[in-house]
Amino acid sequence: MTEETYTSKDVLFSENQQFRLLWVKITIGIAAIGTISPIVYQLFTGRLRHIPHSAFVNSIIPVVIIVALILLFSFLELRVRVVPTAVLYRFHPFQRKWHQIDAEYIVSCEHITFRPLRDYGGWGIRYSSSKGSAYTVSGNKGVLITKKSGKKILLGSRQGDALEQSIRQIMGQAASPST
Repeated sequence: MTEETYTSKDVLFSENQQFRLLWVKITIGIAAIGTISPIVYQLFTGRLRHIPHSAFVNSIIPVVIIVALILLFSFLELRVRVVPTAVLYRFHPFQRKWHQIDAEYIVSCEHITFRPLRDYGGWGIRYSSSKGSAYTVSGNKGVLITKKSGKKILLGSRQGDALEQSIRQIMGQAASPST
């Protein structure tokens, strides 16, 4: 199943989150300024013509890396959907396909406050042997889903109460037989 299989009226919950960590942006910005400023200085003082080609290329490589990081953080997005039969999630652009947790395999869900650095080692796609998997982009709130297999998955959310309520709704539908 994919998100495209469902119409917008079927979606009970939808959230897209992007990295909004100010300290990450500040760090990348400082690195960018520190890397680019010597090149700009040499360009405006006319000294760039006297630098060997290999030295110029070596000074451009960090700029390219920083621009790539800025672009990467601009496009990273956690997408979460709850549809009548499942919870769908993916960390775009790293996961092209949606991950799906069928409602019938969910034992419990709980809106929690967690410590990203201590509990999972930060934000992003994280794995902890004791706490399970985490998909987060910022903040310290999310919904912890426990599957029948015992596997735990934390989905970071700015709308944790609504996400938990939607998951509980589909858990109830999965428990009751269809008529």
